[in-house]
Amino acid sequence: MKFGFKRAFLVSTIAAIIIAVSMTVINPSDWRRLFCISFIYSYLISSMNNLLYRISGKLLDKLSGPQKLFTTVIRAILGTSIASFFGIMLDHILFGAVINFVYIRDVLILNFTIVSIILGFAAVFLSLELKNERIAAQLQQKEIEKKKLEVLKLHAELEALQTKINPHFLFNTLNSIASLIPLDPVAAESMVEKLSALFRYTLLKAGNAIVPLSEEIDIVRSYLEIEKLRFGKRLEYEISVAPDVEDAGIPALLIQPLVENSIKYAIGPDIKGGLIEIEIKRKDNNILIDVKDSGKGFTEDGSAGFGLKSIRERLSLLYKEYASLEIFHDGKTNVLITLPFEEKTQ
Repeated sequence: MKFGFKRAFLVSTIAAIIIAVSMTVINPSDWRRLFCISFIYSYLISSMNNLLYRISGKLLDKLSGPQKLFTTVIRAILGTSIASFFGIMLDHILFGAVINFVYIRDVLILNFTIVSIILGFAAVFLSLELKNERIAAQLQQKEIEKKKLEVLKLHAELEALQTKINPHFLFNTLNSIASLIPLDPVAAESMVEKLSALFRYTLLKAGNAIVPLSEEIDIVRSYLEIEKLRFGKRLEYEISVAPDVEDAGIPALLIQPLVENSIKYAIGPDIKGGLIEIEIKRKDNNILIDVKDSGKGFTEDGSAGFGLKSIRERLSLLYKEYASLEIFHDGKTNVLITLPFEEKTQ
């Protein structure tokens, strides 16, 4: 806390008067001299420490909490020593005090005792102030992360909507359904339901931070079945989910973008098509989400990389360093997500 000159003068004067009156009450026999010299000592100590504070103010702003406290103690010792020296000289000049070892010792002990008490209160005040600053900083950081996560979730939602409402995707799906109606009306109806579920999930769940894994898997399966209408036998997929993770909570639209990348970069370019494998299991207190495809992979500086970056940022905001996304290329493309296990049954 920084004081102006007038405020510092007022505080120093009030503190000096309080200490002088207290000393007079303790020893009323020589109250006039005691009041005056106590006022002089108190005012000199207060003013000297205020002066040293002003000199070292800019330095203190660059120090950490413990360093500030240490510097304050050193400054108080130096200021009290200098002020005591001038006070002793004034006591000798004004009141004829005899300066000897005992007198100097008693003055220093008394002054350092009073300053120590004041420093104790100052230390408590400073620690509370630093604690409040840390709490405020943490709250501000959480608010920033919350807003950033909301932006990422909105981006994921818009990105998913753009993909699903993409005219080519929609027209291809509707054309496939139309051609399927005379051949297999039941299958066509099933595809319409899957397409509806895909849109519904994108609209209603994309804004949620955490959803049950079973819901994400259902929408991934629906998405793959819709794409299978277009690719036919060129697209094969396998989904394996361990029973003990079915009710786990994961970020919404976490797996679907990975599957979409596999279709775009592995299945689509290969005339023979390929296989997408999704394996989800629990290891200790983590969930392992493994998405493999038979493609040669993709570069992370394109649209695929942008999607992966978005997933990484969401994982970082939600789980800090306890989640990760890794990519392996060993004849196949393997994207492995690790995140903490937490149950979500709703």
